[in-house]
Amino acid sequence: MKSRNRVYILSLAPILIVLMGALPLASAAPDQKGEHYTATAVGVRSPVGGRSVPVNIHVDEMTSDGELRELQNLLQEKGEDALLNRLEEVEKGRMGRADEVGIDIAIVRSYETDEGRKLILVGVRDRSIFELRSSSRTNLYPYTWIELTLDEQGRGSGKVAYPARLKFDDQGNLEVKEFGLEFVRLMNVRRR
Repeated sequence: MKSRNRVYILSLAPILIVLMGALPLASAAPDQKGEHYTATAVGVRSPVGGRSVPVNIHVDEMTSDGELRELQNLLQEKGEDALLNRLEEVEKGRMGRADEVGIDIAIVRSYETDEGRKLILVGVRDRSIFELRSSSRTNLYPYTWIELTLDEQGRGSGKVAYPARLKFDDQGNLEVKEFGLEFVRLMNVRRR
């Protein structure tokens, strides 16, 4: 009877070691901080008219007023290439289709308006090798701009400017210059 118990305990030993080793990993896992939104991106005009895809947006941190002033100064002093290079290194969250990794969010701004909370997200968009090699005019518009209008529960809608270019107004507020017509809207935006 004693040898049978010993065999049973010895056979459980590898399982217990694995479980004990996993405990520190589980407690060290980062907890979900920031804000997470889901939405449905709906194509409004050709070439994506009538199509819809689920979208995930995860915001880790906001862009401070000081950071925004630094970006404005960088754009004024060193030009658009310097701004693009800086924003390619910044990661304040991620946004993209639910079935893809998406792109890094480089700028996150939040404003209270009469309509509710406005959330502005800017990321450096992925460009195709064809676009880069052909010196397409869209190369002058290297960003994706998402503007969400949210109520108190974190629900609302939004729009996407893609491709887009950044500029600052006289008061130092961030603005977008769209390449062309609006192609995508965000519907059923929900905070999770």
